[in-house]
Amino acid sequence: TGTRIRGAAPAGANLLTLDREEIDALGRSSVQDVIQTLPQNFAGSQNEATQEGTLNARSNFTFGSSVDLRGLGADATLTLVNGRRLAAAGNGNYVDISTIPLSAVQRVEVLADGASATYGADAVGGVVNIILNRNFDGAETGFRYGGTTQGGGEDLGFSQLFGFDWQGGQLTAGY
Repeated sequence: TGTRIRGAAPAGANLLTLDREEIDALGRSSVQDVIQTLPQNFAGSQNEATQEGTLNARSNFTFGSSVDLRGLGADATLTLVNGRRLAAAGNGNYVDISTIPLSAVQRVEVLADGASATYGADAVGGVVNIILNRNFDGAETGFRYGGTTQGGGEDLGFSQLFGFDWQGGQLTAGY
C-alpha cells in the first residue's frame, strides 16, 4: 500500500496498520466503526450517522459509509480491498465500507499521506487498504453487546465467519 515500485522504500508518510488483535481490542462491531477510531479519518463524511438535514442525506440514500482521510471528501480517499479498487456506491464517488463484514478483515492498512502520484487523483487524501482473511479454515462466531450505565444507549453486534480450505482453493464467507 502506498507504492507500486518493487524493492524501493515508500516515500512520504508511514503506513499505519491495524491487525486483527488491534481490531478486536477496539471492541467495535463494523469496519465503519473501526475506521472512525482513526484520528486521520473525518467522521462527518458519508456515513449513516450524518444523514439528517445534511447534503449527505440527499446523496447517500443507501446509508453507505465511507472513508474520508484528512477531511478532503470521500472521493479524495482511495479505498482498496486486497489491493484492488472497488466500484463506487450510492449517488457519489465513494466506496461503501459498510458492505464489508468485520469478521472477514485480517488487517487494515492506512497511508494517510497523499498518494496521487502513485494511484491517481482519487488518492489525494490517502489510501486505505482493507485486507481480507483469505486462509481461514473453520468457523468463528462473535457477539458483542454494549450499553451505557444510565440507560439510553445500546450497541449490538453479531458476526459469523466460515472458511473451507482444500487442495484446489479456498472459500471464505463472512457476515
